[in-house]
Amino acid sequence: MKQMLLPVICCLLFPMFSAAQRTVQDGVDSMKAQLQSGGIARVEILRDPDDVDYVIAVKQEALRSNPYYRIDFSEVREPAFLALLSEARPKASDNKSDLRWGILFWNSKGQEVGSVFVDHFGRKGFVNGAPVMFGSDLAQQLRAIIQHLR
Repeated sequence: MKQMLLPVICCLLFPMFSAAQRTVQDGVDSMKAQLQSGGIARVEILRDPDDVDYVIAVKQEALRSNPYYRIDFSEVREPAFLALLSEARPKASDNKSDLRWGILFWNSKGQEVGSVFVDHFGRKGFVNGAPVMFGSDLAQQLRAIIQHLR
């Protein structure tokens, strides 16, 4: 009986996982398309240093409301952020993480059109609020963007 249930359970869960994965990738693809078309007017990078210890894990809301650093790019450097999103390769996940980076994408009307949050190691985070695992170290790439754009 147990052996018969396993394929049924897998068949039920796989479509849900696939839908979540498509939603995450659709969010990244949308941000990339808007960057390429000039639809992103401003990018904001939020940052809490890695060496600052907190009693609880830093969540998206806390990083949004009170980051240690807030860097605003009103002249969007499309290639740098496009490369970051292309390398992200997010996979849907249920992992929660202690966030240290946030990237907010805004249109010309001042509306947020996308967000990416990343932990200290650059491997876990969120895309538009959905928990993900990244295919590359986004924290390292963000450090390089900050150094290059100064």
